[in-house]
Amino acid sequence: MLLDALYAQTPLLELVRKIGWDAVISLKQNSRDFVSIGGTPVLRLGRRIPVSTEVRDHKTYQIQLWDTEGLPFTIDHPQPVRVVRSEEVLDRKRQRQGELRFLFHRSRMALGHYPAKQAFPTSLLRQLGHSRWKNENNGWMDLTKHWAFKHVSSTLAGTAPN
Repeated sequence: MLLDALYAQTPLLELVRKIGWDAVISLKQNSRDFVSIGGTPVLRLGRRIPVSTEVRDHKTYQIQLWDTEGLPFTIDHPQPVRVVRSEEVLDRKRQRQGELRFLFHRSRMALGHYPAKQAFPTSLLRQLGHSRWKNENNGWMDLTKHWAFKHVSSTLAGTAPN
């Protein structure tokens, strides 16, 4: 099951554990309980996996992964999770105005695997995280492009449109 951190609440996590499923949770900076553990930023924890290179669609990605087990998920739900952090640098060449330019883009992703266990290789958890992004992006793009759905800010919720 792929989850956004927003939905990873204790009742749902207990159900996941009871059923025996695994959940891959997209962790975000606004998950305040999870940003640091014991004063140590989560982004500095973990076993570093050697850098790998991936070529996809004429793009080259340099991928650095970290894998940490046994971290408490939140104060309310302290059961251990496994955290996989990914930093990726996209290196691609673009032809702009007759000139070849090299472009770099850096992205970061942190995923929680609940319950904490080595059921999946670190690289597979990274791929699952990307799948979640793809589903979310394509889903929202389809809803906004073809069905006129709009994202409403929480400050505007409940107010009538002009």
